[in-house]
Amino acid sequence: MRLTGAVLVAILVYCAPATGGAQSLPAPASPPLLETTWVVIELSGVPVPLTPAERQPSLQFVAGGRVSGSDGCNRVRAAYTLAGARIRFGQMAVTRMACPGTESLAGRFEAALKNTVRWQLAGQRLQLYGADDALLVAFEARRGGATAGEESPPGPSNAVGPPSSAAPLMSAVFEWRALQAVPIPNGERRQVLDGPTATVDLLHVHVTTLAVGKASGEAVRHPQEEVLIVKEGEVEVSLDGTTQKVGPGSILFFAAGAVTRLRNVGTMPATYYVIYYKTPKTPKA
Repeated sequence: MRLTGAVLVAILVYCAPATGGAQSLPAPASPPLLETTWVVIELSGVPVPLTPAERQPSLQFVAGGRVSGSDGCNRVRAAYTLAGARIRFGQMAVTRMACPGTESLAGRFEAALKNTVRWQLAGQRLQLYGADDALLVAFEARRGGATAGEESPPGPSNAVGPPSSAAPLMSAVFEWRALQAVPIPNGERRQVLDGPTATVDLLHVHVTTLAVGKASGEAVRHPQEEVLIVKEGEVEVSLDGTTQKVGPGSILFFAAGAVTRLRNVGTMPATYYVIYYKTPKTPKA
């Protein structure tokens, strides 16, 4: 039943009309929301300088609805729920280090996350907005090493406690034109869902568009089951050492532990939906 639910989500999204056909993909690529270190450069319209007394807050999102980082002094952790362009953060768990001069920055940062309802990627910037569509906080992608406050997470002795669980995803309709296309090195990506539901620990849906001749990456083994639906274009599917070409409407099921890779072998961008879920039985990556 869990897999059936994931397939139904995919089928509903699949029915959305295609736009653009073989139009060229935008460049340059923006960094992905997940697995990127995002450093605060602006809070409520005020630039955040990097000084010895006031370090820049930062965040890193991971699949599964968790985010961690720094408020400019202390380590912070929280749950988050993502649904298309909507995002909500759970209660922050914060360590208890004393950093004179950073209290105001940390408080404003926490308040901004608490009031965030929408996210947007714009080039190298991640922007979070409030209910009135006002820009609350702007981040810049940083690469090549940890930013301020990104030392190893502390032990239980100086932690407030584990972050609260993210609220279950609620029913929603995602129109194709409302899904934000984020450039990636091999094409585009549209984030749809990433969060817990009433019956699974995580339900994740995104849409990938591969440019002509590009691959999804190196062959990789997935700990969870995955369902892929080809929306348009032609892809070569590598599954546990075998290859097969598939076109629009094809549905792919990858069992847990399968080694997979996709490559666009057509003459136009290839778009497909990726759906997976995680339960207590899912092995840790």
